[in-house]
Amino acid sequence: MRLRAARRRPHSPSLLRHLRRAHPRARVIHVIVDNYSIHDSRQTRLALAAMPKVRLHFLPPYSPTFNPIERLWLDLHAEVTRNHRCRTLEELMKEVDHHLRYRNRTRATSITNVVA
Repeated sequence: MRLRAARRRPHSPSLLRHLRRAHPRARVIHVIVDNYSIHDSRQTRLALAAMPKVRLHFLPPYSPTFNPIERLWLDLHAEVTRNHRCRTLEELMKEVDHHLRYRNRTRATSITNVVA
């Protein structure tokens, strides 16, 4: 289950309560988070203290192996933004958009072929 917490609320004690209610029979609920400061806020720590079944696991500060978005940024930089020849930001953004659309199409096709 992927849920996004609101940035203004500390990492969602409400999200953690929702997970606990959604999985009442779970012995332990493991939540994997990055190192964004809201995940370790005072409010979140207090909420976790009241929910011993919920455990946060922090990714290492830089972990491209565990964080797929890092591979996307690496690919985008290698294929589009490094040494680009765009004259305007708008032109560069069109190149980025084109690359991401192409990448999404080819990845969706390869996943479909594996599943089929």
